[in-house]
Amino acid sequence: MITGWRLLDYSFNDPFMNLALEESILRGKVEGESPDTLRLWQHPRVISIGCFLNPEDEVNVDACKQLGLKIIRRLSPGEPFT
Repeated sequence: MITGWRLLDYSFNDPFMNLALEESILRGKVEGESPDTLRLWQHPRVISIGCFLNPEDEVNVDACKQLGLKIIRRLSPGEPFT
């Protein structure tokens, strides 16, 4: 059994790599291979939507393309703004 916490202060410039690391940390915890983890990170400006949301319903995809904003889907769910 793993006990204690770890602090991970690490970011990638690629938002997809940041999300991949988040998923890896979660999987490690669920499988009992990793301790509880607090990760401090940031990435370039992106639009992050929850795993069950449809990008076309949540954001103006054309405007994001024009502004050079990537739309990324995170592992966690989310609720649209009301």
